[in-house]
Amino acid sequence: MRYKILVNGKNSALVMDFIQHSGGYFKTLSTTDYWPDIVGHFELFKPDAYVCFVDFEFEKTLMQIGTLRNDSCYNGAAIIIIGDSDTCDRIEEVSKYAANLMIRRPISQDNLTLMITHYFEEIEEAGKRAKAEEEAKQAKQTKQAADEIKKALAAEQKPAEE
Repeated sequence: MRYKILVNGKNSALVMDFIQHSGGYFKTLSTTDYWPDIVGHFELFKPDAYVCFVDFEFEKTLMQIGTLRNDSCYNGAAIIIIGDSDTCDRIEEVSKYAANLMIRRPISQDNLTLMITHYFEEIEEAGKRAKAEEEAKQAKQTKQAADEIKKALAAEQKPAEE
């Protein structure tokens, strides 16, 4: 499955480099930081992740992410922030929950793609485990209900036999 990723960032060279190198793995689309543009892309593209390349002026991006998460257009897409180490540290000081995944630069495009792919794989595995646990729980409840019915039927038949 190719995940859909909406990409945003002021450094167009970073954004274009990411789009060019990850095209074989993801379906990507770029957006501007103009709010109606972001909303429109979320409504039309319905991304699996929103990747934000941030720099030292990250406050506007964080405000937009907060607003996005409360907007009706938000589909639960993973928020992935990519920035230099100092910027990521500052973001984590402001909000530990700003992103589902924080990636520090410098990083090669191959490793960047690998980290994002690995993130999606972990989410899928967690979903499969949760589904398997739920199915096992339901099977156990079904068996318990069947056993209770058998006991009740056996108890009803005992007095008739005596």
